[in-house]
Amino acid sequence: MAAYLKPRVRNAVEALIEEDEPEKIAVLEQAGWFGEKELDDFIRTARERQKLQALVYLMKEKDTHYGYREEMLEL
Repeated sequence: MAAYLKPRVRNAVEALIEEDEPEKIAVLEQAGWFGEKELDDFIRTARERQKLQALVYLMKEKDTHYGYREEMLEL
């Protein structure tokens, strides 16, 4: 079952970003369905779609689990 679902997580998270549903994104994240690279992609998607609640949640998760490198903070 996991092998079937794992490739479909990106579509599911992107749909939840569009709905601005961080609580539902948290369920997938806590289950370990995506890692740092996917998280970075989801942050970019939330920022581009201007989904503030999802963006804040995803950025907090990144900070908690992976942190931010200095070069990532350039403005």
